[in-house]
Amino acid sequence: MIPILCLLMTLTPQWDLATSTTFVRSVCSDGQGGIWCATTGGVLRYRAGDGVMETLSYPDQLPHPRTRAVMQDSRGDLWIATERGLVFMHEGQSTVFTPFEGIPGSGDIFSVIEAAGYIWVGSDGGLARGDSQGFIPIEEGTVFNADRVYGMAVRSDSIWMVTERGVFSLDTGMSPFDPDAWKSWEVTESLTLKGIETTSPGICAYGAAGVVLLAPGSEDFRLILDYVAAPDTVVTGVAELDGRIVASRNGAVLQYSEGRWEVLTPSIPSHITPSFLRSVDGRLWMGYGVFDPQMEVAGRGILYRQDDGWVSDVLPGMPCSSVYQIARDSAGRIYSGTYIRGAQVYFPDQGWGVFTSESCGFPNNQQIFAATDWAGPGVWAASYHYGLSWILDNGTVDSSDDLVLTFVKDSLMLPVPPGTITVPSDMVNNQVNMLARQGEGVWAAHDLHFTSPPDDPSGITGFRGDPEGEMIWAVRTPSEGLAVKNVRGVFPQGADSLWITFTEGQGCQLLVHSGDPVDPSRDTWYPGPNQAYTTTSGLPSSEVYCVLAVPGRGVYAGTSSGLARYASGGFVSVAGVDGPVKALAADGAGRIWCIGTSGVSCIDGSQVYWYDAGNSSYIPYSRPGQEFAVSVPATGEIMFSSEIGIWTISSTGGSGEASGPVFYPQPYLPAEGELRLTGTADQLPVRVEFYSVDGAFLDAIEAETPSEWSWNGEFQSARAASGVYMVLVSYGDSVVPTRIAVVR
Repeated sequence: MIPILCLLMTLTPQWDLATSTTFVRSVCSDGQGGIWCATTGGVLRYRAGDGVMETLSYPDQLPHPRTRAVMQDSRGDLWIATERGLVFMHEGQSTVFTPFEGIPGSGDIFSVIEAAGYIWVGSDGGLARGDSQGFIPIEEGTVFNADRVYGMAVRSDSIWMVTERGVFSLDTGMSPFDPDAWKSWEVTESLTLKGIETTSPGICAYGAAGVVLLAPGSEDFRLILDYVAAPDTVVTGVAELDGRIVASRNGAVLQYSEGRWEVLTPSIPSHITPSFLRSVDGRLWMGYGVFDPQMEVAGRGILYRQDDGWVSDVLPGMPCSSVYQIARDSAGRIYSGTYIRGAQVYFPDQGWGVFTSESCGFPNNQQIFAATDWAGPGVWAASYHYGLSWILDNGTVDSSDDLVLTFVKDSLMLPVPPGTITVPSDMVNNQVNMLARQGEGVWAAHDLHFTSPPDDPSGITGFRGDPEGEMIWAVRTPSEGLAVKNVRGVFPQGADSLWITFTEGQGCQLLVHSGDPVDPSRDTWYPGPNQAYTTTSGLPSSEVYCVLAVPGRGVYAGTSSGLARYASGGFVSVAGVDGPVKALAADGAGRIWCIGTSGVSCIDGSQVYWYDAGNSSYIPYSRPGQEFAVSVPATGEIMFSSEIGIWTISSTGGSGEASGPVFYPQPYLPAEGELRLTGTADQLPVRVEFYSVDGAFLDAIEAETPSEWSWNGEFQSARAASGVYMVLVSYGDSVVPTRIAVVR
């Protein structure tokens, strides 16, 4: 049982989420020549030619970053459908309506409209009617028996809605609680439909089944676009253009004229999929992304129709929200792998950029699991089965003139862009899952691609050198003592040790080496050559996702069944941390953060704190495989990956203490770097005085700002001995006493 309950927690971290706003799900008019865009990362106000003018984001204005629909009512207020409630925005203030306020279901909102003096809400529990004071659910009746109202549209005195049970219509001149007010259009009941629009030619509902039309004067809907007319079609939007019905599907916008469909010219690029299609204030709008089962994690932006052509505008911000390994270089740039948009980079003074097949010859855009900085220039990233790429960026978000060299074992079996530069190497194979820097070199974890013959080699590769000159490679496979050839991750400990985790529940192993990844002459394996630590070694599960070495505290392993600590040649379980631990990181105060599938645990001394969607801003997401985490030494923060973006945890104090100066790491090991300081007001001179436990003054270190302060473990140029020291931290008008521990 977790020893500290949510309501009693004294450690209150700040959660920040960087996510993508590039995938637009729907739009509405802002009444001023622009549109409001509901995206998977918040709500944007956009105007053609001016770009994004306003952003509503999580957690400041929204209860969830993923929004499905936005509507500006007749009073000018906004209503926003999110995956965690309906938001009412009035004069900059937001009110959230959930099942507690009368909206049926779990709070996942699909659609919202205004009709007959009310706001109508479609959710994963049905339909509700209300206003800014609250909502009343429309309970299931003899006719309306749907649980999921995906889309709604209004024509004269009727509301048309598409549900998992087909199309319903409601006569707003009657009470919605009167069964006679409803009509179920039974011909649509077996069709998979997700949206509905009113057009001059009639009421159109659309989805995976195609498009159905109820023309004026007709008695029922009829299918006008299906898989026969457009094979493998999923219609993502229907609108009206010059009196004709237009529909969007993968790679094309079609127009319906004289009973047949044809491609609307000029055509859109064949490799993209529209996310929506809608006519707003006389202009046709379309969102778009790359066709993929998970394309919602990485849209491209907005297309709009102008002068019988298409104008595109890439929305700014993070290119892809589904993030894998994260790296942060000395300049503060953040690099990460993505699910579908190559490798991405954040420049503190410029924003986000991306390295893709189209922009700079990156070999592949999908499943970039690995990314790391290193001692040399540039960064390394690896795309699924496409080798290992070295990226030397030019320091701007424009990657067209960046240098990308892709190192491959033998050759690549799959085609690559013409601009991809491949370089033969002595890596173990082309399938890199994770990268980790250690000293002057880098380690790569390799797995077998699912199409690879089972006898193909795999393992780990250590490398260093000059990517534009000579590179040195050294592999470790089972022939050299590796326990299992299919490797999940590599996790350095100090300067000369490396923890290795294996796929498919095959445990972990420790390699103690010479300190140089390309020199195997002093390799020693624990628990032994070709042996792994598993449940027989005390691990709660042999499915090991991650390993973290914390100076002064030990080595921790995250598994599918909890956390374990390395001790006496084996492992012991850590009480209070249950379930999968996908990633581990230590913050500036030495607290250990365990990223799970339903929440995050924090180990602070003997206490374990738990954070989930119920007691924090953190939103858990679960996906196969591991997650990735990185510490930020300059701030003491930690960052970790997620399907919905990069989370940052900022915290000071702990164990019931108020916010204030925090030294990290603690205990301090001078051989592993410098002691740093956080938790004081920024941009203030700081002075730290050191005293022995008997009160004798030893030394003082000053800096202009806390982030610039560091200590190398010496007093008056003499090495400080192991032990506890009293410290006075002076900043501004504050003088705070604390203590540190030094371990030699």
